[in-house]
Amino acid sequence: MHTARRKDSGQLSTTSGVLLFILLAIVGLGPAALAAPPERISIQLKWTHGFQFAGYYAAIEKGYYAQAGLDVTLREIDLQRDIVEQVLSGEADYGTADSGLLVHHLRGEPVVLVNQIFQQSPLVLVTRADSGIVSPYQMIGKRIAFDASFNRDIPLIAMLTTTLGDLARVERPPFPANGYQALLDGDVT
Repeated sequence: MHTARRKDSGQLSTTSGVLLFILLAIVGLGPAALAAPPERISIQLKWTHGFQFAGYYAAIEKGYYAQAGLDVTLREIDLQRDIVEQVLSGEADYGTADSGLLVHHLRGEPVVLVNQIFQQSPLVLVTRADSGIVSPYQMIGKRIAFDASFNRDIPLIAMLTTTLGDLARVERPPFPANGYQALLDGDVT
């Protein structure tokens, strides 16, 4: 063990000087010098990048995650994959989901609801103004595009089932890659 001691000339020994320099460097840099590297986490989004995830983007840009010791990556949806399965398999650390998460829980899968952000579902059905549809009751026999795969859009399915009594009362074409264009083109109601 080395201790700092003065030589006859009043100067510190070389070893003591180096130790003092390292100590002063650490103290001068503050806690940042001793901080652990940020924990890398990923959040699987339930849709493409957009305004609905503004809080996540703002937290990254403002440095809130970094202040909490996190390096966050936001992963855009892959419509061919189940968001919850991506989290359960470890491909993503967290995921954004809706009440479809309950289906996974009822299957006995180890899912945990970390935070409930919305009190009501933000999902909506959109139709063209020239369709004349102003109520879900008017959708009987219409072509409606929504993503029922992987338990997505469970709130819409629940609303249609409750309103119409049976999903068989509407036509459900495969969910198009560009649902908005299908709506504009009149391929769906």
